[in-house]
Amino acid sequence: MKIVLNGKAIEIDQGLSIADLIMRKKLNPGAVMVEINHELVKAADWPVRKLKNDD
Repeated sequence: MKIVLNGKAIEIDQGLSIADLIMRKKLNPGAVMVEINHELVKAADWPVRKLKNDD
């Protein structure tokens, strides 16, 4: 499925959580802010928040 990450469209596996994506991209969770469709997502929600097509 397709999402936009830092302004660029990328393909990811369906059902991936925000936490999974951060790990796969080898990002420092302490240095990351997540916004989905103009809404900030709290770090506590990253493991359970599944990404959807066009997020």
